Parts: sequence; structure tokens; C-alpha cells
Amino acid sequence: MTRVVRLLLVLFLFTVALPIAPSRAESTDTAAIDKIVREAMAMYNVPGVGLAIVKDGKPLYVQGYGVRSTATNDPVTADSQFALASVTKSFTALGVMELVKQGKLDLDKPIINYLPDFRLSDANATQTLTLRHVLSHSSGLPRADQWVFDDPKTREQIIAEMANIDLTAEPGKLWQYNNQNYVLAGYLIEKVTGQSWEQFITEHIFEPLGMKSVSFALDIEKANDWAQPHSFDILKGLTPMAYQNNLGAVGPAGSINASANEMATYALFQLSNGDDLLTPALMEEMHRGQIEMPVNATLYEHGMYAFGWYDITYRQHRMVEHDGGIFGYASKITLLPDDDLAIVLLSNSDGNGLLTEAIKLQLIDLLLGLKPLRDNVKYLNEIAGYDPEESKRIADAARSYKANLEDYEPLLGSYSGPLGVRVERRGAELWLIIAEQSVEMVLLPYADGKFVSNTPPIVGLQFTFNVAADGTVTLTQSVGGRDVEVARKLPQGSDSQTISYDDPQGKFTLTAPSDLVINTVQNFLLTQITDPAGTIILGSTALDEDALITVLKWVQQFDPTFQMEPQTTTTYTDADGDNWQQFEFGLPSNQTLVTRALVKGDTVIIVLFQMKTVDRDAVEKVANQLTDGVG
Repeated sequence: MTRVVRLLLVLFLFTVALPIAPSRAESTDTAAIDKIVREAMAMYNVPGVGLAIVKDGKPLYVQGYGVRSTATNDPVTADSQFALASVTKSFTALGVMELVKQGKLDLDKPIINYLPDFRLSDANATQTLTLRHVLSHSSGLPRADQWVFDDPKTREQIIAEMANIDLTAEPGKLWQYNNQNYVLAGYLIEKVTGQSWEQFITEHIFEPLGMKSVSFALDIEKANDWAQPHSFDILKGLTPMAYQNNLGAVGPAGSINASANEMATYALFQLSNGDDLLTPALMEEMHRGQIEMPVNATLYEHGMYAFGWYDITYRQHRMVEHDGGIFGYASKITLLPDDDLAIVLLSNSDGNGLLTEAIKLQLIDLLLGLKPLRDNVKYLNEIAGYDPEESKRIADAARSYKANLEDYEPLLGSYSGPLGVRVERRGAELWLIIAEQSVEMVLLPYADGKFVSNTPPIVGLQFTFNVAADGTVTLTQSVGGRDVEVARKLPQGSDSQTISYDDPQGKFTLTAPSDLVINTVQNFLLTQITDPAGTIILGSTALDEDALITVLKWVQQFDPTFQMEPQTTTTYTDADGDNWQQFEFGLPSNQTLVTRALVKGDTVIIVLFQMKTVDRDAVEKVANQLTDGVG
């Protein structure tokens, strides 16, 4: 299951790979493979990894590295079970496709035909939603599943609650990852077969493929050989944690556990023509992209979502893959059908999606004989804002720094901004609470005014408190080597602030209410203004058409619903007699994000705002101040 919060990890050198009964081909450069895995484990603080590589219809290399638990130092083997998390979705999709083959389900028949009481919040969508939409995450439902880990419900209750979620698109129009889609798919399997999802997957996938020791959720603890999940604490190091993947009703979206050996078998099946389970046409349909989704354009040329799989192009090689991450585990299975190659990676440490992606990219280049275009590991670290050496330095400093508790007093209290930030002291610890994200984290001091988060799995985020002479406290977070303002606490009784800044087009001064937060951000979005209800991002720079498209794509990464084509184009004259063209991008009024591009000559100002939460008049006022000030 994909984690909601992206975590920056702190380096803790630990692991030594222990090869256990590997399966390999003589021509394989296993030493190079081992080096890639071991270096990534050390860099990303991972105690154990299970690896399976299959090629040309047989296992090429299946291996265990490191330990199942730092408490026992028992080695990982090729049979050690790990949680697959969202890789489970590919099994649920396969189960659905088997029933399509049997004629019991139809990908394009409305769900309501199978579940007469099924309802969405939109009556038309209720009548048109199909399994094709559900399996491709294009149901129109936004992600609204924060409850899945701590709110026990039945599958019927989860599906009933879909009627209370506002749709953000009509079915089939927009990719939005949502675990409830796969709960619905699993429930449909149950309704048409009379078996539980777990029974059906066992009898119709695990048993035919010979996957004998696969388990669901907490059943992993009954196995003799299973990798315990771990979290990382700056003060304690790697620490085993209790297995928490008891998803229960949400199982079809993420509850399967398996070993590298078993996943090698599964990967070989997925590279086949369907064997006895599917026809070649249904196998291809399951893997074929159904709807566009955003991908990192530096790494991948193309990205779509299929049925429980991503359909992506890497260096002109087609990849069909899925990843997963949950409570101390990260997993990834990658198929390259045209190359008859598959790579499976399983790991047992919190927040280590960087590890599986870094190893995968290096192994693909190695196994296909491709000359690397860049240092992919360094690039992944850069876009994640993770510097291994800096993280180690900060961790070492935090272990030795001695704080004066009196220095915490000016920092305590509520801060302005939309996130609901509050800082509290609990005993000798400083805690940062972000109400809007339901996040609480302890902050360890490592230098005067500088802190690092240390509440697993949120470990390694760097924050700075700057206290001005007038008592104003500014809280910033280090993101990619740049300090970005998170919130601000003004002196008691203050209700306004004056902000001045320069950019390539002129100097601007704004007098803003005390509950606004203003800071410099991306080089093409120079000023971020945040109000209590939402976020406005304004920028002024010289952009040509290609650069404008780059900005719009940047926006789309944060809101995949964003529409690239202008919805309206108007021309107007400002108070100085200058002519402007105004392009409005975005969505219908029932959506979340609208972007305005104001153009005068080679000057473009980008204005983004959330329609549901931000006062449009306030946006107009701030935007006009900026346009009038452009030099």
C-alpha cells in the first residue's frame, strides 16, 4: 500500500549481505548484482532484502541478503516471507481476469449489475462505473482511505462508504490511486463465487502456481522464516517492530506476504501467455495501460495504469510493474515482457521505496547491457531531498547535542498557515503537531535552532526555528537543500506583516495579514503565499511557451486532475495601460485547482489557487498587486 507521507531517511550503516542458497545462471554477474544490493541497503538503512531475477523462462538469480531481524541476526533466505503491500493488487486483478475468462464477470458491464445496492455520490457515475474503471483506478474516487490501518470495517461497509465521497471526475476520465477500488474488486470476486477473496486467491492462484507458503496479513507470524519489519530511530538505530499489516477487510488491496522464491514463480507466470489461468489476450489486457498517469519524465518516457500494474516505458523498454509499502516493508515487482526479464525486490525497513527503485534501475541497466545515462541513485536521492552524508552528519550531531529546555519556550504555541501547526513541549521533548495531516513528531535538536524529526516512520526531516528580535518565530523545512517556510508565529497582538522581495522582473512589497505565510520556492515559482484556507503560489519570471508547459506539468505532478489546455483566454489592460493576456487552466468549478497565466511580452506570472477553499477576491487582489509591480 502506497504510503501517504514521503519520508526522508537518515543513514545508519549496518548491513552485511548474507547469501543463502542462491539460484543462479553461470553467465550472470552475481558479484555485480550483490554489490548493487549491498550498497543500496547500506545507503537506505535496510536490514534485509529478498531478490528474485527471472530471465528467458527460468529463475536467473534468487537470493537473500542481510538479516530478518536485528534482534536475532537470523539471515534472510530466498524463502523468507515479506509483506507485499500493494503488489497484492496484481493478484486481485488476476483473480478478476480469471472470472472474466469464465464469463462470470465483464470488464465493461456496470458494477450495479452485480451489486444492485451499490451507490456512488453521483447518480450517473453509479450507473456507469465498470470493473475496467475500478481496476485502472479511474473510478472518479479520490484517495480517501486514511482509515484503512486503524478502523476495522467489513468490505460491505467500506463499499457503502463510497457513496459519501465526492467524485473528482466521471468514471474513466482520470487516474486517482484509491485502495477502495480494490476492496470493491475483491468483494465482487466474493459475490460471484461464493468464496471469500482469500479462499479464491488461494485456490485459483497460489495452488495452481505452486506458491505453497504464501500467507495473508498476520498469518506471516506462523511461518518459520519471515522477515520482521523494522523502523529507524536516530537514537536507537534499526529497531524491530511488531507486524502491523492486519488490513482485514482491505486485504484485496494489500495483505499478501510472499518470499523471493515464490515471487520468482509468480513473475514467470506473469511473463507467460497465461498458461491455464488466462488466455494470451486476457493476459495482455491485464498488463496494457488503460489510462494516462503522471511519471517522472527524466526517467520514463511514458506512463499508464493497467489492471493492478503500471505500464511504463524506460529507455524504450516496456516495463509492467507495481510497488508496495506498508509499516516496515517495501516491495516491487517489475516485468520487462519484450526482454523476457523480471525483477522482484522485497525489503523490511520503513520508508525504503528509494531502495527498491534504485536497485531496480541499476539492475535493468546491468542485465540488459545498457550504458547508464546518469547516476540514477544520486538522481533519486536528489529528487527525494536525501543526502546520505548530510543525514549521517545530522544524526551524529543529534546524538551528542545537549539542549537547554529554556530555549524551547519562545517556540511553543500555535502557528499561522493552513496546516494547523502547533509546537508543544512534552517533558524534555519538543513535538511538532501538523493537524491537517494528522501528524505528530518529536524533534531532536542537533544545533542551535535546528531540529530533525525522530518519530518512526517520520525520521530525518530537518526543521529550523528562526526567532526575530520582535519575537516573530519562523519555522522552515529543508527541502532539496533549500529552506521552505512552513509556518510563522507572530508576537502577541500583531495582526499584519510586510514582506519585500526581488525577482528577475522587479521588486515587490506586500502588506499581508498575519495568517499568511510567504517564502521563496522553485526557481520558476518564486513566491509561495499560504493562507489559512489553502495555498496560493505566485511567480514572476521570463518564460517562453516551452517553459510555461514545464510549469504546468510541474503543477500536474501535484494534482493529476489538472488540465493542461486553457479553459479561457482573455485580454485586458491594467492600471498602467499595459496589455495582458490571461490564460486560465485547470478544472470545472467542482474541482480543486485552477491556474492562471498572465502574459505581457516575455513576462509570465503563474497564479495557482484552490477553488474550494481560497477566497477568489483575495487571490485577485494579491495577483493584481504583483502584476502592477512587474518592472
